[in-house]
Amino acid sequence: FTVHALRQNGAQRCTLGTMICFDREIPESVRCLRAMGAHLVACPLATDTAPLGAAALGGRASNEVITRCRAAENEVFIAVVNHAGQFNGGSFVVGPEGEVLTQMGQSPGVEVVDIPVQ
Repeated sequence: FTVHALRQNGAQRCTLGTMICFDREIPESVRCLRAMGAHLVACPLATDTAPLGAAALGGRASNEVITRCRAAENEVFIAVVNHAGQFNGGSFVVGPEGEVLTQMGQSPGVEVVDIPVQ
């Protein structure tokens, strides 16, 4: 796992932790990044998830539930970014209380989310 200091005008603004795909299903992954000082965790995926509401593990519903739990457990923002097109998209950002701040559809696109950091 890695953590990066993001700077603006020479001052540190945020600390970004990175993990990939399956890592977020392991509670210690996010906990480790948070302990390293991460304010935001980026988690790229490459999954052809089942439609929302599917019972299969790995479906969109379970992806969201797992991510919301990890964010709330560790009081951290998590951005899950999935491919669109061949994959089902569905990128989203979760806040430190487990709330979904934004959710993308299945088409390519861009969303901007303001994340307050201290």
